[in-house]
Amino acid sequence: MSSSELLNGETPSETQSSFAALGLNTVLANAAERMRLERPTDVQTKLVPAMLAGRDCLVLARSGSGKTNAYLLPLAQKIAPGEGMQALILAPHRELARQIARALHRFERECRLRPAIVVPGRPERMPGAAPPEEADLVIGTPAAVCEAVERRRLDLSALRYVVVDEADAQLEGDKRGALQDAMRRIPGKPHVVILAGRLEGPVREFADEFAPGAETLDVPKPESPLLSLPQHFVALPASVSRAAAVAAFVAAESPRMVFLFSQSDGCVAELQRWLRPVGAECSLLDTPTNRRGPRDDRGHGRGPARPASVVVVVTDPTPRKVGSLPFSHALHFDVPADPGVYAARLEECVRVSRGGYSLALVSADDQEALERIRERHQVEISQIRPAWLSRPPAEPPTEPAPQRQAGRPSPGGAPRPGRPAEGRRGRDESPRPRETATRDASRPPAPRSPQRPPAPAPAPAPASNNGPTVPARLREALRRDPELDARGVPLVKRTLGARFKPARGRRLAQPPLPE
Repeated sequence: MSSSELLNGETPSETQSSFAALGLNTVLANAAERMRLERPTDVQTKLVPAMLAGRDCLVLARSGSGKTNAYLLPLAQKIAPGEGMQALILAPHRELARQIARALHRFERECRLRPAIVVPGRPERMPGAAPPEEADLVIGTPAAVCEAVERRRLDLSALRYVVVDEADAQLEGDKRGALQDAMRRIPGKPHVVILAGRLEGPVREFADEFAPGAETLDVPKPESPLLSLPQHFVALPASVSRAAAVAAFVAAESPRMVFLFSQSDGCVAELQRWLRPVGAECSLLDTPTNRRGPRDDRGHGRGPARPASVVVVVTDPTPRKVGSLPFSHALHFDVPADPGVYAARLEECVRVSRGGYSLALVSADDQEALERIRERHQVEISQIRPAWLSRPPAEPPTEPAPQRQAGRPSPGGAPRPGRPAEGRRGRDESPRPRETATRDASRPPAPRSPQRPPAPAPAPAPASNNGPTVPARLREALRRDPELDARGVPLVKRTLGARFKPARGRRLAQPPLPE
């Protein structure tokens, strides 16, 4: 197996030796060779001739089997550039849509297609992308495509091909209605290609409704990552916490994206506190991270500050969309007691690039669970003693709690003077009589809580013998002016309304010339 096949996570096929034998033209066959796709995979061997022949297909193939190029190469040969939107690719989430667009951009020089990415939120800006109105091929999520059709940004009248990628993930929960709505908005009868990891009830019902009579292509599953992925574990000393070990690993390895498998999401806050000093971010799967860059003096952003590493926390049970994200390492924050949960985590790790591995953080209480995993699955999980574990990063300071205003007691503190300790009166307690407005002169006033000293009032502008006084409308200076400083006008705090004052309100009359 070549290095390119290892990097792409694709298993070569033994039946076909070249892409030209599948029916692709010479230009696209040379493009596949330029991308170092030496031999077609099993899914490419079956799907490429079927799409070139114009047949509807239901493909059962897992992530990492080469299915993206299996439908992009026939679309590149069948679509005529400049004749409107002719193909629609529906993806379950933004990351997979971007990944498909990057795969299409690799042979853009040969096919000359103009793709558009339609996803929720901010628009995607990628090399070679076009507006949805001018695109030949659109890649997007079902909800975003429906919204674009309602706003008349997409014209589906010339649509000839529809590809539903990761259909089993799109038919889960609330996403099923959005996918069905997008398919019902398509006019005519285009060719439909449905790709799913496994054939389940919703997938079969969806295929019977929108692609009746589709040809089922069952692709053999690639070798399980449970057997092919290098697996290691580190024994955590009692003085090193799991969050500190994750921070030490990220600081030493500098991976782009790490999947951290955990049984619950209670570790996210602690991981964020440890990873922030090493320049990494931590978030749950499906939760966007805060990538806003620094702000200048005008409040404008300087662009997104992308972190060096991103740690994505994945909770059990492992979702299927894990296999479509470009991560490099798989960390186990805890060792599950059930060996089947450990196997389910690694079954989705089909896109671990060359050089990546699985690493479990094992404490003294996890030794028995680790032995059960070895005996059940007959896998080798070797122990490593990395240098970064011997020198973990220093514990970050705890973020201070927000300060309360002076004079306002905390909810659990002492009550205010003259008020009972209970927050509310009982129902059987008689109401307190209202105090009179006048205060007894013999009773001293209650001590007042310390407050912030009031801001000094702006001093009145002194009169000038050589010129008129400063008008009142000029005393609220928007920015410091040497002439206003000379006349004693202080600079007050800028308000929202001051932004819209006319410029002539900041001008001063020229002082009269000295006699």
